[in-house]
Amino acid sequence: MIVEFHRKFAKDLAKISAPEVLGKIKEVILQLEETNDLRTLAQLKALKGGGGYLRIRVGQYRVGLQNTGDGKLLLLRVMHRREIYRNFPPK
Repeated sequence: MIVEFHRKFAKDLAKISAPEVLGKIKEVILQLEETNDLRTLAQLKALKGGGGYLRIRVGQYRVGLQNTGDGKLLLLRVMHRREIYRNFPPK
């Protein structure tokens, strides 16, 4: 799949200082790029409300993304689990 990054995703990623978390997020991004079927990813879950919004659990962090169709994924946010659902999906 084609993976694109939103500028807020880059800002959120810069705020994470733990190298082990950054490594796990990098692995998730590589898995997203290599997969042809999102159902093969274990920690992927669709969010209620439609819009193609999904989240991937990475330890205590969540990666918020949107399936835009045509084989493209837009990574929107990456935040701690207590913060992500206040800011994602966008309203």
